[in-house]
Amino acid sequence: LAAMTASGLFAVQAQASLLFEESFDYDAGDLSTETSGAWSDSGTTIESGSLAFGGLVTAGNRVTMSDDSSWTSLSLGASNVEDGDTIWFSVLINTRNGTNPDFGFAIGTDKLNDSNNVPMSNTGSGLGFRVKNGIKATAWNGTPSTASGVGYAQGTTALVVGEIIFGATDTINIYLPSVLDLSLGSVVSTQ
Repeated sequence: LAAMTASGLFAVQAQASLLFEESFDYDAGDLSTETSGAWSDSGTTIESGSLAFGGLVTAGNRVTMSDDSSWTSLSLGASNVEDGDTIWFSVLINTRNGTNPDFGFAIGTDKLNDSNNVPMSNTGSGLGFRVKNGIKATAWNGTPSTASGVGYAQGTTALVVGEIIFGATDTINIYLPSVLDLSLGSVVSTQ
């Protein structure tokens, strides 16, 4: 039984591969001085220490955005994604209390529009989520569309997990795992 279980686990693991991991282990300071060549930004800084989320082990530093028009973009290069493929991502966020704590995260062909209310870009295409009156799955292909959202308390840290399923119609599902046991739970927003 142990040998069968081990081989079964290996088969499951062989189906998935880590495409990208960013530990954000850079020196504190202006993100634009980071020399990897992959990052571009406006109004963002690297601060020491990672965000904490229950028992989740975290490392590295964090990025802070200074105002409504701040943005950070990471170029991952082209990838060959086919119908039937699924990409998972996770990110810790904390939108601090303020007059306009909008935030967006997306995987797409262009950066998000950096104006008030974090509209998704009107050019290119992509999938992601936004934080404005809750956390909402979002997608765009020339025209933005946003799903209904789930509540989020400003100034708290949330672990956001996204599942992007590619097909005739690409779908993004957003999960907010429990801080108590890190269980994935149910989809809270889909687009």
